[in-house]
Amino acid sequence: MNYINNKVSNRYRSELGNFIGNYKKWDYIVGLSYRDNIRNEKIGRRKIKNLFNNLSKYDKGIDGVYVNEYDGSFNKIHHHLVVKSDLKEYDFKYRLIQYWKNIGLSDIEKYDSSLGFSYYMSKHIGKTEINSWDFISNL
Repeated sequence: MNYINNKVSNRYRSELGNFIGNYKKWDYIVGLSYRDNIRNEKIGRRKIKNLFNNLSKYDKGIDGVYVNEYDGSFNKIHHHLVVKSDLKEYDFKYRLIQYWKNIGLSDIEKYDSSLGFSYYMSKHIGKTEINSWDFISNL
């Protein structure tokens, strides 16, 4: 898919951001990057699936939406996520960081709907084939 910057595509990204933001009452926003130059979406999906399989050992109801995105130089992907979790903030951060630290860097913050993170997540959807989104439950 080629990135199109017109009214229809912009509206799609805006509506997608609105959908993601209203889908659940999210608890956390997460950014995940890799040490290695991961360019394959399937590898990224597998790594996120493994992360959430690990987190679900501590929270059976964990849920989320993730977006794949290239970095600024288009040489590797990273992910933006919104997450619903019953884990306390300290436990969620600790478990995610402990799991991801050997893969790359993670950034975790409390979700605040007024900051528009769901719109930020959808800003590059369709720019390349890599710029895609999905529900964690689909992994």
